[in-house]
Amino acid sequence: MKGVHSRNEWLRGGGPKLLIGMALAASLPAAAQDASSIAAGEPRLVTAEARRLVTMPALPTPPAAPTATLSGEPQETAAAVTVETFDTASHRVHVVSVAGKTYKAAAPLEGPRRWLAFDPARRAFAELLPSIRVELGSGVDPKAVAEAVDAVGIEVFDGLAFAIVKLPAHLHPADAAARIEALPGQPEAALRLRRPRIQWR
Repeated sequence: MKGVHSRNEWLRGGGPKLLIGMALAASLPAAAQDASSIAAGEPRLVTAEARRLVTMPALPTPPAAPTATLSGEPQETAAAVTVETFDTASHRVHVVSVAGKTYKAAAPLEGPRRWLAFDPARRAFAELLPSIRVELGSGVDPKAVAEAVDAVGIEVFDGLAFAIVKLPAHLHPADAAARIEALPGQPEAALRLRRPRIQWR
């Protein structure tokens, strides 16, 4: 089946690649860079809780994926991050190569969708929550925010002037943030990270 690779094929060097030229110290505002890289299925550079992350593709990487450089990232200071994604019978596997080292993460194909990202600075994967925080400044209508992303729920904290917007399963948090920030009043939308589970002794 096209786009599906077995583990043996992967170990023999099969599997398509998408090369992203990326600078860890960005030269443009984060919102401008993020908006320029919003495209279905492609990795993107996003900010979540003051961390710059490369999101994993929502679909297996195409067999002839092009080389892409994120807008505004200077080539001479870019760190090359190669992202490869393929499906097994039960999992979507993400393989990230940076500075000669390889890191892997897998998410089940069944059950709730998980949005994974890679932190090049920490050399570790992180998971984006299926919700975003939206600052409710003057003129920002929470109802319009919810409608913009077909939210499955919204919790408004009036006294703190922000809301937590729960997203539908199919909508990537980065895409949701871009939609919200395009609304009148340009509300600020922030991606959120899932906390590691506590390991009790």
